[in-house]
Amino acid sequence: MILEVSIYLVCIILFCFLANRLYFSGSRYKSEKKLNGKVALVTGSDCGIGFETALDFAERGARVILACRNSLKAEKAVRKIIQKSGNKQVDYELIDLSDLDSIKAFSRNIQSKIDQLDILVNNAGVMGCPESWKTKQGFDMQFGVNYLGHFLLTNLLLDLIKKTPKSRIINVSSCVHYLAKIGLDSDEFKGYPKSKLALVMFTKELAKQLHSTGVTVVSVHPGIIIRNTGESYCRLFPLIVKILYLIYMIFTKSAYEGAMNIVFCAIDDQVPKLNGCYFSDCRPKEPSKQTFDEQNCKNLWEISKKLVGL
Repeated sequence: MILEVSIYLVCIILFCFLANRLYFSGSRYKSEKKLNGKVALVTGSDCGIGFETALDFAERGARVILACRNSLKAEKAVRKIIQKSGNKQVDYELIDLSDLDSIKAFSRNIQSKIDQLDILVNNAGVMGCPESWKTKQGFDMQFGVNYLGHFLLTNLLLDLIKKTPKSRIINVSSCVHYLAKIGLDSDEFKGYPKSKLALVMFTKELAKQLHSTGVTVVSVHPGIIIRNTGESYCRLFPLIVKILYLIYMIFTKSAYEGAMNIVFCAIDDQVPKLNGCYFSDCRPKEPSKQTFDEQNCKNLWEISKKLVGL
């Protein structure tokens, strides 16, 4: 009797876990659309959702450029993508988004090697940095890398993007942008939530400026992605960590599941009709109310131009 009840309870717990895991993993985007002849560039693509996004593009036949900071990790990622996809049109270029000079050099290098850019995914980011961490030019590290670096990169590649028919720019934001507020004082430009809010506002303004050019610009929340727990902690507290990790998994997505939101925005035929929108789980979602203030978005654009020297 006790054994039967125990089995019954285990089955119920397992069912609840799987049901919740399925719900929080988000929409399943399935498309057989090919990207032969297309060129895609993904920042921060040597691991996580950036890697999974680049892999998906490669499997669809695109020429894929991994924009990464670490050459060893980038080389390993390239080899793995080529092996998994069978697509040899995969390479990497080095870029340090915390250094405006590196971004400028990267942009010049890219434009000397390709004459089209169909998909730009601004994915790279840092999180949880101490306030003392600064970029080479003295900006807050999270705001500088996550937003300012991508703002400059996008603008420097804009001519290449505009001359490529039906090109797309995907800015990877986060749901934490709802927690932030940005004023006109550049001293407020710091922290992870503000960097993600700035990306959504940047998307809105850029979409407005590129109206009628054929370029689609959207921002996306990929989801809360599963992170590695760390083997050292597992050895110290094996049972506690495993239990907490199982609970954590219910409310998170794998890197692959998070990447599907980005892939959807990059290839789905319905997305250009929703230019400038914010997406979550492969569907448009209303972003922070602050992003609807057109003057505020324009002000952020002008301040950003001055900060990066455009």
